Amino acid sequence: MGEKGMLGDSLAISIIGVRNFYGKLGKGKPCDWLQLWFVAAPNETKIPTNVVCVTYIKTRSKSALGQTLIEVMQSTEPALGIFETGFEQHSNELGKYYSINWKWRERKPEEMNQLNLIADFLKTKPALIDTNLPDTMILIQGIEKEKELEEAKIEVKILMDKRQKLIEAAKS
Repeated sequence: MGEKGMLGDSLAISIIGVRNFYGKLGKGKPCDWLQLWFVAAPNETKIPTNVVCVTYIKTRSKSALGQTLIEVMQSTEPALGIFETGFEQHSNELGKYYSINWKWRERKPEEMNQLNLIADFLKTKPALIDTNLPDTMILIQGIEKEKELEEAKIEVKILMDKRQKLIEAAKS
């Protein structure tokens, strides 16, 4: 998403699950990530309807989602509506990247049935597991989040050091 020549710069979704991770994806340094499981909103045409998808967000996108949630929760339950995303391009020393601008809206009458489908799906207690997630990403889930985060930082550093040694050994 984000590239105009690809799927476009917006997407309407229903968030069905989240998890916290610490680790490294892409070019950046290890950091906190939010894993988002979602399905396309009923009238979204860019991705198939009712197909479970996963993505990862960090920093700006997490902050923007948090702000949107706080605003929505003052009057209603966010899970009952649709999140409309827009993508904003940025650049830093590692190149260009996109952050997500989050908007929330109430469902239209013709979109309400999706809530039943989501509820029925979640009642099955699905194992939402990203099998493509690299081992440099560590799940942070307990009530001792700070302790788990520190342990994850150490574990990711060890994994990255091992990878670097393997790369250096392969070069020589």
